[in-house]
Amino acid sequence: ATSPTRTACGAARSGEGGAPFASKAHSILGGGIAEPAAANAEESPVSFLDVLGHLSELEELRLTHDEIFGSTAQLLPPVLASLDKLHRVDLTRNHIPKQVMAEVREALPRRIQLAGDDQQTFFFY
Repeated sequence: ATSPTRTACGAARSGEGGAPFASKAHSILGGGIAEPAAANAEESPVSFLDVLGHLSELEELRLTHDEIFGSTAQLLPPVLASLDKLHRVDLTRNHIPKQVMAEVREALPRRIQLAGDDQQTFFFY
């Protein structure tokens, strides 16, 4: 089995052939996602949220210590709400203000437990 790696230019790649991560995501994840949107490097890149939205069997998501800021956290609820089996999301130790965490919690379906709102990391410059 191959593992995803990141190239110097930042594009995610997998396997010896250097095919884009998204083009092999279906086989790497054991069929847990639908067909990838980008089939080769010449097509538009696939975002993390695009791939996340296709993880239909996902039950728990831990995005701890991932340098997530408020603006990114606000993009999560529509994607997470589309994952029918998801029941827990942990956003501990990111950079998400309390008000934004409250907005994210309010926007998520009640079946999804959100953790980490009282354990965020803030740097004051």
